[in-house]
Amino acid sequence: MLRFVSIPAVSLILTSAVFAHEGHGDAAHQHGATHYVVNPSHAVPIVLTVAAVIGLGLLIRRTVRSWRQ
Repeated sequence: MLRFVSIPAVSLILTSAVFAHEGHGDAAHQHGATHYVVNPSHAVPIVLTVAAVIGLGLLIRRTVRSWRQ
């Protein structure tokens, strides 16, 4: 299971590091958090991270409940 999750995660991290887009370094394109929410190269990793944390929390919650029964 760990290998099933870790291989795609590592490949996503490595490819997103080399994916360049405009907006960095130009003050006109950096409007606070909007740059990170609107731009897919920032928004997708954020959404995936939030989904992974929620999924991990649900998995831990289910495991703890099964231990208590």
